[in-house]
Amino acid sequence: MAFDVYPQPQTAPLTVPPGGAGITVDLVQERRSAEAQPTMYIRVALVGGAVAPTFKLQAGTGAAVALMVNMALPINDPSTLPNPYVADAFLTVEANGVFLISVFLYVATASTWKLTIINNDAVARGFTFVAADSDADSKQPWIEAATAIGFNALISETATQTLRLFNHGTGPLTGIGGAPAGPGAASFMVTVPGGASIPPNGNLDILVTLLPVATPQTLAATLDITSNDGTAQKAAGHNSRVALTASVGKLEIAFMLDGSGSMAYGPAGETTLIGIDNKSTRWGRLVTGVQAALAVLQNFGADKGNFAVGMYPNILGFPADPTGPYAGPLPVASPSAADFTAMLPISPANVGDAKGKIDLHFARLNAAATPMGAAIAHAIGTNPGSFGGYFEADAQGLNRRWLILMTDGNDNSHPPFPNDFFGNGTTGQGFVPKKIKVAALGYGNTNAAVEPVNTGLLNQIVTNAYQGSAANYHYAEADSGPDLTAKFIKGLLFSGLTLDSLADPSGVLTPAHPQIVHKVPVTEYDDKLSFIVAWSTYNPGRLIVQVRTPLGEVLEKAGPDYTVDTNPRFRMLTFDRDYLANRADPDNPRYGTWTLLIRLDPKAQDRDQTHEGRGQEPYDYQIIADTRLNLRVEFNRPNYVAGATVGLSAQILLQGLALTGAAVTLTVTAPATSYTNWLANTPVSPRDYNAARERQGRGNPDIDSIGVKQIALISTGLKFSAVENTFTVPMVDGKGNGVYGATLHDTTVPGTYRFLITAVGALPDGTPYRREQSRTVEIVARPVAANTPFQVDYLRIVQNGQPLTQATVTVHPRDRFNNATLLDPQLDPSLAFPASGATFTGPITDNHDGSYTRVLTYPDGHIAHVGVTLNRHTVVPKTLLVDPGQLRYADTVANVKLGYEAAPGANQHTVADACLGDCTTAPDHGYVSLGALGEITLAFAGHSIVGQGHDDLTVFIHADQPPRPYVVEASVDTGGTHWFEVGRSLGVTQTFSLADQGTPVTARMIRIRDTSGQIRTASGAPSATPGVSVLGLGVARLE
Repeated sequence: MAFDVYPQPQTAPLTVPPGGAGITVDLVQERRSAEAQPTMYIRVALVGGAVAPTFKLQAGTGAAVALMVNMALPINDPSTLPNPYVADAFLTVEANGVFLISVFLYVATASTWKLTIINNDAVARGFTFVAADSDADSKQPWIEAATAIGFNALISETATQTLRLFNHGTGPLTGIGGAPAGPGAASFMVTVPGGASIPPNGNLDILVTLLPVATPQTLAATLDITSNDGTAQKAAGHNSRVALTASVGKLEIAFMLDGSGSMAYGPAGETTLIGIDNKSTRWGRLVTGVQAALAVLQNFGADKGNFAVGMYPNILGFPADPTGPYAGPLPVASPSAADFTAMLPISPANVGDAKGKIDLHFARLNAAATPMGAAIAHAIGTNPGSFGGYFEADAQGLNRRWLILMTDGNDNSHPPFPNDFFGNGTTGQGFVPKKIKVAALGYGNTNAAVEPVNTGLLNQIVTNAYQGSAANYHYAEADSGPDLTAKFIKGLLFSGLTLDSLADPSGVLTPAHPQIVHKVPVTEYDDKLSFIVAWSTYNPGRLIVQVRTPLGEVLEKAGPDYTVDTNPRFRMLTFDRDYLANRADPDNPRYGTWTLLIRLDPKAQDRDQTHEGRGQEPYDYQIIADTRLNLRVEFNRPNYVAGATVGLSAQILLQGLALTGAAVTLTVTAPATSYTNWLANTPVSPRDYNAARERQGRGNPDIDSIGVKQIALISTGLKFSAVENTFTVPMVDGKGNGVYGATLHDTTVPGTYRFLITAVGALPDGTPYRREQSRTVEIVARPVAANTPFQVDYLRIVQNGQPLTQATVTVHPRDRFNNATLLDPQLDPSLAFPASGATFTGPITDNHDGSYTRVLTYPDGHIAHVGVTLNRHTVVPKTLLVDPGQLRYADTVANVKLGYEAAPGANQHTVADACLGDCTTAPDHGYVSLGALGEITLAFAGHSIVGQGHDDLTVFIHADQPPRPYVVEASVDTGGTHWFEVGRSLGVTQTFSLADQGTPVTARMIRIRDTSGQIRTASGAPSATPGVSVLGLGVARLE
C-alpha cells in the first residue's frame, strides 16, 4: 500500500486562483493497485467553497482530458505505442468537498501523469490531493491549527480559549491527542474529546485552559498535536504545533476623586442643598457612584490585585458634616492630594474599610481648587523611579494599571500640570514609561451656574496615557438621574476588569408606569453575573428590585449562595459560577432566561426634589457578566478630531473564537450643536462678566474664565440648547469572518458621541445570546491656520527713549469647520505664542469669545516673528511681523463704494479718508467700514507700488467680531482696466506679495473688497461697523 500527498512539499494547500487555465501538478509517480483491474486512486479535497472545480488528466505526451462526473473518459498516451489507450478516468463527487478520480489502468507500462485543477469559484481556493494504490490510502488527513494561543489574565483567574483544528485532507483526521510540554506546561490544560474524528473540511474545537497563577509572570509551553496525519508540519498551512503563552499580572486600579468646592453644589449648580439634603449634592452622588464601583470591584476583582482611593486636593480636614466645625484653612492648601486609602489588596474587608473612610469627609462650597496635576502626581509619582502610593514598582509590563480620574470642572491649581505626565512626561515620569492607562470621568451640566467640565483636557489626558484612547473618557450628566453611578461602573468594565454587558438601559418609573421587566439569556459560558440597579433618591426602599431565575426562584434579599449589595441609591445582586451551574443539583442548571423586575415602591417617600415630577424615579440598570462569551469593540484610531471618520469593529468571541451570523447594530447619539461653539460665540458684556466674577468671589479657587462666562450668561437667561441626533445602522460582517464593522462620517460637530453596540445571535447549539456595549468618544476641534484669524494691531511707541513697535496679537483658533477652542490661558498652558526677536509685555488674555491676545514689543528695524501653538501643535506658523516705520502709506482714495448696512445710518464709519496715512502712530486712528460687499480703492499720489515678490503690501484692519473676510486686488494702470487678485484674508491685518500669477508686478492702485456680507453683530443688532473695516494700507517700496 503506497500513496503520495500533494502538493509537495506538504507545507500548505495548493492555492488555485479563480478561472483561467488553472494549475497543473506533475505526479511523482503512477500508483497502481493490485486489484484485478489495476487502478490509481486520486482523491482531491476542495478546502472551503462549494463551487465544483474542473479537473484535467494527462498521461505522458497525450492530450489533457477534461473529466466529467460519472462518465468514463479514455486517456491516451502516444508514448506507449502501439497501444496508446492507457486508461479510463471516472470522476465521482463525494461528501465534504471531496472528489474521487478513479483511473483504470490498461497498460502494464507506467505513464507519467499530470493533474490540472481549474478553480470555477469567484475567489482563490485551496486544494490538497492524494494519489494512492488503494481506495483507502487515498483518504489522507491534512491537519491545520493556529500556530499560537496567547492568554492575558489576572492572578487567580482561570481563562479558557478554543483551539480549532481543521482537516483540509481527503480522509478523516483521527487519533487526536497531545499535552503541553515545556517550562510552563503545568499552568496549561488541554482537553481533547475522546475518540474524536474530523471529516474532510471539518473542524474540532479543543479547549485550552490557563490554570490560576498566584503571581505576575509570563508562561510558555508547546503543544504538539498528535494524529494520523503522517505528513503534518510544524508551521502555518499544515500545522500541528501550537505555542502556548500567557501574560499574568495583577490589577492595579486607583480612583482619584475631585474634592473641589464645586462638588458641594447640587447637580445643576444649586448652592442651597448643604445642611438640607447633603446626599443630593454632587459629592453625595459621587460617594454613591464610588461605592457602587467598589462593590463591583469587590465582587469581580477580589484576590486579583490592588486598589487605592484618593482625593484632590487634600480635604482630610473636612468633617463628614459639611456644616460642622472646621478650623481651616479656607481654601485648603493647593495644589495637593491625599489618600482615602492607599494601595491595598482587593478584598471584602479592605473595600468595606475604604467605603467607610470616604464617608468620613465631605466637600465644602468654594473651599478647594481642582489640582488635577497634583492628583496624577500623587497617584503615579513625580519622577521616573517613583510610582506614587498607588502602583507597584515591579511587574510594570504585566500588571493592568489604571488611574480613574473623576472631576466636575477644570484643572485650576498647579504645578504640576496634567500635561507634565503626558506620554513620557517632562522628565521621564509620565504615563507611558510607567505603563499606566487612564480613564477619566467628567461630571457636568452645561446649563449649571458652576464651572463646566473641561472635556477637552480630560480627552487629552486619556489619549496621552499609556495605550491611550478617546474611548477611555466617560461623561456623566449632572442632573437628578443616577448617571454618575452608572458611568463609574461602565468605567470599570473597560478598566482592567474585562467584563461584558448583557443589558444597559435607563428610564423613569412613574405612578402610571411603576414597573419594568427585562429578560436576559444566560448561557453556560457566563461564569459570574451581576444585576445592578441604580436610582436617584437617597432612599434604600425607593425601588423594589427582584431577580427571577429560570427555575422560578424570585430573589431579593441576600442568600447563602449569592451576594446582595445594598445602598440607599443602588442594589446589586451577584451570582457566581456554582450558583449558575446549580452545583447542588447539576441536572437543573440555572442557564436560560433570567428576569429582572424593578418596581416603584409606593410606600417609599420621594425626598428628591431636584428632578421633574413628584413620585417619579429615574433609574439605570446594568447586567454585567464575567463570561467566556465576549463582545469586543475596537475603534479605528485612539483619538478623533472633528471631521474624522469614526470606524468601529465588533467581534463576538466564544472562548476566543469569533462567531458569525449575529445581528449586530450600532446606535449612535451624536451632537448636532456644540456647547463650546455656543459658549465662545455668545457675547457677554463686560458688566455681566465682571458681576459674575464678583458673585463668585475673588477668593473662590475653583473657578476659571470659562466658568465665569457660563455663569454670567445663565444669569442673563441664556442657556445652551443641546440638540442630538440618534440613529441606528447595521454592523456588517463583510468578509464572513466574524468581524462586524460600521463607520460614522458626519463628525463635524465637536462634543461627546455615544455608541451602543448590540449583538444578538445564537450559539452553535442554538442557545440565544445578547450582548451590549456602550462606548463614548470625545471629538475635539483641532485648529488649522487656514481657518484661524490671526490679527496683529500695530502701534509705534517710545519706551525709555527707544522707538518700539507694540504688536497686539489676537488669535481665534478655529478648525476647518469653524469650531472654536475654549480655555483659560491663566490656568491652561496648552496655548502658546512662540516668538523670536520680540519681548512679551504681559500674559495671554482671554477675550471670552474664543479668541486670545498677547502683547509684545520689538525695536524699530528689527526682525521679529510670532506664531501660535495649541497642545504643541502648530496653529499659526511663525509669521514675520511688520516694521511699520519702514512702510509708505496710502494717501489717496481713488474710489469707494460703501456696501449694505442693517439700517439706514447704522454704519458709523463711512469717511473713506479716515484710512489714509500712517495708522500705527496712535491707538485711536480712524478707519472706514466698507459695509457688506463694499469696496475701496487706494493709491499713492504720483507713485507706483513695486512688487518684490514678498511682503509687498500690508492691509491694516480694525478687528471686528466675528472677523470680516476680504479680498485684495491690484491694478497695473490708473484707469483700473485690468485687475488681478493679490490674495484673500479671513478678516485680519495681513501682508501680501504683489504678484500676478506668481510674477512680481508694479501696480498703481489697490482695491479692498468686503466678502463677509456682515451687517449685524453676533447678538443680531445692526452693526456700527458693517463689512470689513480698513485702517490703512502700507507698502514696502514705491517708485
